[in-house]
Amino acid sequence: MAQLKTVVTADNKYRIGLAALLAFALLYAVTNSLSLRAPEALPLTWVDQQIPLLPLTVWIYASYLFISVTAFILEKDCVQLTRFVYAQMALNLLCTIVFVWWPTTFARPELAGQDGIAVAALRLVWLLDAPVNCFPSLHVGSSLLPVLMLWRSRHRAWPLYLLWALAISLSTMTTKQHHVADVLAGVVVAASMYWLFFVRASYSRA
Repeated sequence: MAQLKTVVTADNKYRIGLAALLAFALLYAVTNSLSLRAPEALPLTWVDQQIPLLPLTVWIYASYLFISVTAFILEKDCVQLTRFVYAQMALNLLCTIVFVWWPTTFARPELAGQDGIAVAALRLVWLLDAPVNCFPSLHVGSSLLPVLMLWRSRHRAWPLYLLWALAISLSTMTTKQHHVADVLAGVVVAASMYWLFFVRASYSRA
């Protein structure tokens, strides 16, 4: 891989972070409404069938944006942050291509007869998030990358972030947003982006 430019500096860290966040939101908004063919429903595995619907876990599911934002704030090494920005954008682009060319869907269960704040929040998530961006799970991939960044820099918070990412990954299934296969694919994509941009790539000085 060619040498990449170190784009994050102490002066522009938060501008770069905001730009990356806006780009992520834009890409996701596009794939949430655009696909080149009808979404394909992947078969449910035995594991999928055993996982219950737990509306309360919608709060964990909704926290995935904060895991990236807070990890970005905690990390002080500009080269590590540059690696993270490249990896996150590459992950988003790869997932976007898959979502557009091969959209997959998830059959959501009925919420009839259930009420409460968590159920209302889950209904809102289902309303805003069309069930067409399932494989691979962008939620899972985007949650694991900040963990890998903090682990590589040996930040003392990385074990807590790992637990957080695992909880988010589980919540994608208990909110009936993803299959087990989607979650596993999200792990593979995150690991691949980590290898490409944290391990293999070299970086010029800012």
